[in-house]
Amino acid sequence: MTNEHNDTIIQHTPWSAFNECRRHYLLYLLAVAFTVVETVIYTASTPKRYAAFTELSNEHKETDLLLGMSNISAWLKTMPGADDEEGMRNPEVYNNVIHSDSFVNIVGSTYLDKYHITYKDYLYKNRRPGLFSDDNGATPTTAADKRLYQTALIKDHIVSEASGRMGTIKIRVDDYDPTVAAIIADTVTLRLQEYLAHHRLQGIELKVAKAKSLMLSARKAYYKAQAEYAKYADAHDSTTLVKEQSTIEDKMKKRDNAFAEYQKNTIEYYRQSAFLHRSSPAFAVVYYSTTPRDPYTPSPIVNFFAVLTIAVILVTWFILIRKTRSRTATGPQSLSVNDAEQQMPESEMSKKI
Repeated sequence: MTNEHNDTIIQHTPWSAFNECRRHYLLYLLAVAFTVVETVIYTASTPKRYAAFTELSNEHKETDLLLGMSNISAWLKTMPGADDEEGMRNPEVYNNVIHSDSFVNIVGSTYLDKYHITYKDYLYKNRRPGLFSDDNGATPTTAADKRLYQTALIKDHIVSEASGRMGTIKIRVDDYDPTVAAIIADTVTLRLQEYLAHHRLQGIELKVAKAKSLMLSARKAYYKAQAEYAKYADAHDSTTLVKEQSTIEDKMKKRDNAFAEYQKNTIEYYRQSAFLHRSSPAFAVVYYSTTPRDPYTPSPIVNFFAVLTIAVILVTWFILIRKTRSRTATGPQSLSVNDAEQQMPESEMSKKI
């Protein structure tokens, strides 16, 4: 019977839970005060970072059409040899390039006139470990450790996200100085353009060399076939023999086929040469970075409401659990006289009367 009584008591209705929580409003005020203090400490201890944004798009179709690609090939890159350049035209690869150590070191060597040092030295000199930061401010002991540390710092300040479906890549550069953030964002765009153009140029040069080799080989074969045909045709100009006439026709077909192959390779060579000399960029800039005015992090409002939500949940849980345990512990003794009489057996009631 006591267990049944306890099971009835520990159940909370929404209204009873609300009234119980309302009785302890001071705990909620304490939670709000704690959240305010935590937000102030978090904001004061975390260095302010300003973020500059830029977005790049993979646009090259129009130039490819002018250089002889079909419409489908320009879009899907399914033409022979297109796979060699697929990496240089894929935003996913742009993303990988940006996060590579070699590219990060290129960006890190950017000279900042405002501070008269390079970007990597600027980050190393002005690193500001905060209370909630992963950086504990430890100083590297060797030159190699310092280089690795600087590379990690740069990667921490440059974030990129590629969208294969949209064919774009978004780049965010954050820094304690908004001007530096904007400068480095523009530098990343410029260096990425140069990096991709350089590697694409190397690939095209290999294709041009291969196409030229095939063209020269086809030309040599054509000249040889032409000479053989001319020599044999001149020697048997007035022949009436079927065998000799058939040989002349075979040599003429061989010459024509060699010429067709030579013509095809010549066209391919000049088409690849046109790719070599084109000046179109590897990507288009959807929007350029600007100098940010407001800090990107920390965000006091987001932090305040996040911590406040957790605090309110914990306070509510504490109040309800505490009330439930107190009622469970005092269950039988907390019954009123009327409740006790109602639960008394009928025989006991008759004796009492």
